[in-house]
Order: sequence, then C-alpha cells, then structure tokens
Amino acid sequence: MAGRFYKNNHDVSFSTLAKGSGTNIFDIGHGNWNRDDSFNLVQDFLSKHEQIDAVWALDDDMAEGVLAAIEMTAVGLT
Repeated sequence: MAGRFYKNNHDVSFSTLAKGSGTNIFDIGHGNWNRDDSFNLVQDFLSKHEQIDAVWALDDDMAEGVLAAIEMTAVGLT
C-alpha cells in the first residue's frame, strides 16, 4: 500500500501544480521506478504524440530511461 500511495500522491501533486499554468497533461504513465519500464513508456508516448515538451520522472533511474528513449528517437533509431 505504501508504494501505491506514494505513486498516486505524486500524480495528484503534479496535476495540482500544472493547473492554471497553461500546461496540458495529455498522458500519464508509470515507470515503476525502473529504467527499462520508463524507457518503454516514453518510447510509446513519443510514437503516439507529435510534440512533447516535458516529462516528469520521479527518480534518477526513470530519468535515465526517459533520456535514452528521447535520444534514440532524436537520432531516428526507433
């Protein structure tokens, strides 16, 4: 339960911060505190959405997966 509360609490915090900022949240997913899961999730987002201006990662491992997916897309490897 603690892990689920923590994950859901961050979703609520991010959504609350984004309200009124002009930020559009068009997709939410969970990287499961894992580089590979985050990589796969962001690859999926990049294939579904034409433009992504920001990704919120909750720890370094997930951020590494996010960056790897973005870098692969930027050089056309996906």
